[in-house]
Amino acid sequence: MEAKEVFARNLSNLLQSTDKTQAELAAYVKVAPPTITDWKKGRKMPRMDRIEKIAKFFHVSTDLLLGNTDAQKNDDLPDLNARDERQIERDLEDMMHSVSTAAYEGDTDAQEDIEAFKATLKSAMIQAKRIAKKKYTPRKYQ
Repeated sequence: MEAKEVFARNLSNLLQSTDKTQAELAAYVKVAPPTITDWKKGRKMPRMDRIEKIAKFFHVSTDLLLGNTDAQKNDDLPDLNARDERQIERDLEDMMHSVSTAAYEGDTDAQEDIEAFKATLKSAMIQAKRIAKKKYTPRKYQ
């Protein structure tokens, strides 16, 4: 299943299960209501900063929205601290800077693809960091 379709399904499910409206979400994310409809129907994919706002609106993780995990908090992996999150952000920006030359300027579809790629890459980096913390942190510090 394509990333847009997974995001659309998860967004629709969250809207239904929380009894929130598209208008409330649009106002919170600061987009036009038809944009929410495009996201819900899988026509477009929001940028990562908007995915993060949507996650905050519903009080869920971006991983859940992107379909990278169904129950992120049900695993036995340690949470990341602020230092880990800053390091991931720095590494992610370095990687995105490296691949940004491949994007065509002004092409909105390419920009959306880059944002989807960034979101997926960030989720993978977070999961890898959490697994490494569990595997390599001595028991006395756990």
